[in-house]
Amino acid sequence: MGQITSLFVRKVVEEVEDSLDKEALLRSVGIEPDSPVDPSQMVAAAVLGTAWFNGVDRWLVLAAAATYLIGVQLPKIAINVPLNNQLQRQDVDAMTELSLREVRTEFEPRWIRWNAIRTIFAILTSALLIGLEFKI
Repeated sequence: MGQITSLFVRKVVEEVEDSLDKEALLRSVGIEPDSPVDPSQMVAAAVLGTAWFNGVDRWLVLAAAATYLIGVQLPKIAINVPLNNQLQRQDVDAMTELSLREVRTEFEPRWIRWNAIRTIFAILTSALLIGLEFKI
């Protein structure tokens, strides 16, 4: 998912006026130009995009940011990570085959469902950013 955020931030900065120092602009919102981008920086990119873009481009920036934050990051934080943590607390070496199967039956369907939902939203975010790139 980090690639989506990175693409988003880089795209917003790429579109600002050529007279601006783009590396300085990235640094001004806490982003090192050559470093990986974390999801919290999506908000900074959305703010920059809203300030610099007009019309449909502005809406694409806002839609991409909202889709990514609500559809990808929120379920990750609220559902997938807690499920992963719950699974890591299990002492699998001490469990019987039956108890392992029970834990898996409780964990797997919910995790897979929410990971699929996150994937759909990541694809939608990518499509919005592609639309921004090519003005579709």
